[in-house]
Amino acid sequence: MEPRVKQEISPYRRFTLILGGSVLAIGIVLGTAIILFINSFVVKDTIHFTKLAVQSHFNAFSLLKDIFADEKSTDEGTEYKMADHGMMANYKGVDGLVHLHFDLYHFVSTRFYRTNGMVTYSYAVKEVGSMLPAGEQTAFNKALNGETLQSRQGAHGLHMWVPIENSANKVIGIVELTRDIREQDASSRNVIQWISIVI
Repeated sequence: MEPRVKQEISPYRRFTLILGGSVLAIGIVLGTAIILFINSFVVKDTIHFTKLAVQSHFNAFSLLKDIFADEKSTDEGTEYKMADHGMMANYKGVDGLVHLHFDLYHFVSTRFYRTNGMVTYSYAVKEVGSMLPAGEQTAFNKALNGETLQSRQGAHGLHMWVPIENSANKVIGIVELTRDIREQDASSRNVIQWISIVI
């Protein structure tokens, strides 16, 4: 039996393998970086757009601003009455106005808070007059200080806390909302797929 001769890889083949492996590694790293960048851009752009949309609509309609603005605000120990702001009579009108504008941006839930944490409007009317849940206090306080907070919720939800300011840049209320961003996610996936094909 003749001894088996070990076949060495030619320099040309070795170079080809190294080059192919390098291109693949670079492609994976570059693709991952691009995917992270695109996802981050989509979320940040949505946040910026949403904040501008919310604040511009509240500044345009005094009826919405009146939900928050009240110098004679009751404290947490005082019974809240929807009639205090005409909410009992105006809820349907306010609800229709909110949906008319917010549905354009695919908001699926929202609550309006006074600065003391009282809910003055919600898609769920039964929540009106209730107080901020204790577990949300940290996020609420940050929003009161003018910070916009956001986090992913579920597969395609963007949950946000948006401070609402008056003309003097004073925070007069907080809007908590969840926006369906499945369209933005789909656009992101399409771009990612195209990049993957190119790479």
